[in-house]
Amino acid sequence: MTDVVTKVIKRDGKIEEFQRNKLEEVIYKSIMDVEKHTESEGIYNELALFRAKKVTDFVICRMMEYHVKDVHNPIHIEIIQDCVEQTLIANWMIEHGESYMLYREGRAKVKNGEISKEQFCRTGVNLDKFKETYLWNIANECDTIPKLNSWARGTDGKKFSELVTLSEGRYEGEIDDAAEKILARQGLRIVIVAGPSSSGKTTTTRKIEMRLKKHGLSFKTLNLDNYFYDLKDQPKDKFGDVDYETPEALNYPLINQHLEELLAGKTIKSPYYDFKKGESVPEQIEVTLGPKEILLLDCLHGLYPEMTSAVPAEKKFKLYIEQMNVVRNIAYQFTRWTDVRLLRRMLRDSVHRNHPPEATLGHWHYVRKGELKYILPYINSVDTIVNGGLAYELPILKTVISDRFPVPRQFRKDNRMDAYVRGVRVKRLLETVEAYTDLSVVPGESHLREFIGGSTLKIMHN
Repeated sequence: MTDVVTKVIKRDGKIEEFQRNKLEEVIYKSIMDVEKHTESEGIYNELALFRAKKVTDFVICRMMEYHVKDVHNPIHIEIIQDCVEQTLIANWMIEHGESYMLYREGRAKVKNGEISKEQFCRTGVNLDKFKETYLWNIANECDTIPKLNSWARGTDGKKFSELVTLSEGRYEGEIDDAAEKILARQGLRIVIVAGPSSSGKTTTTRKIEMRLKKHGLSFKTLNLDNYFYDLKDQPKDKFGDVDYETPEALNYPLINQHLEELLAGKTIKSPYYDFKKGESVPEQIEVTLGPKEILLLDCLHGLYPEMTSAVPAEKKFKLYIEQMNVVRNIAYQFTRWTDVRLLRRMLRDSVHRNHPPEATLGHWHYVRKGELKYILPYINSVDTIVNGGLAYELPILKTVISDRFPVPRQFRKDNRMDAYVRGVRVKRLLETVEAYTDLSVVPGESHLREFIGGSTLKIMHN
């Protein structure tokens, strides 16, 4: 097709020639990244390039729709990139769209100096942590769904409780390592526990606090979820859904004001957010930070620079937690960590936020967009990484979610492609997993209890 768009306005205001080949190349790389092809695979490269050319045609059509009144004048680069995301998702290429979002955000953050080129992680995965986890799973015979099912069935003399003990021990060991790194840092005033939704931040924050208190350190916890704006002030999409997953949903000017005041020795009164009512109640929780105390922040967007811009970098320790199961499914493909976190959040939302599982699934595209824009680009800039994945959890989650998992076809009727594709994939995964019905095997202090209930730790849920 003929490219009518001829000029592009870059972020710095410069005008350049529109180059179709550059657009094709970026889309091609997203296809290669997602489908794990290499440059030596010949026919796969040709197919990926053919698909990239077709997608580029659709993107240009969408660009022209935006630009129909005057196609010969420059189009802004942000509009082009929006068109790429929308086109990929509209063509059921959900993962490719997510890969492109992450690439887009990472490149933008390098250009504006938020991260270095070395910290730019195109895949959103810390490869060292990935390898460490995968080797642990192989060593403990839980690296595939069939092997995990043998633990659940108790075949070959295996006891599921032993896998639970091993998994919890690995996680607790990583918390120990994180605590040691914090103790080694001088001049800290704030420890940030950040990570994507339902990775286990709340329990991890509590466990970090408990360990550091044993070394004589005093802490205060400030839950940044209490700083959400009222539901009525949040923008809604055409389905009435609210995007809680963007930093702009939080009152971060007030967060920074309170952080400055706390570090200056002043007493603040933080708001309290009632998720069931969707309302923020101002000045409810009184907090004072003593001169020798450290502030603990459990926050989805704790790595987003604007969230804690009032605090100098040397006074912050950033811990990132992710649910990294690194388990292969029956097709020998790696299961997606975001799918397991989706199951966790379905359970948590139904209890603590009055949201049924289908509402969580319908909202998940916002969750992923927030992660790709405001969390994953920063993972190689943190001080330490904790794996919050538990090798045994899929058989437990299947038992708890039971028959409450949403029927994906309802989303197809509404043309909600992300929810439909994701729902089908997770439902098929659960169908291959052997349920383990004795929930008493999960320790009361496990962070899995955040989601299935029954935690023995004193944790506040919003």
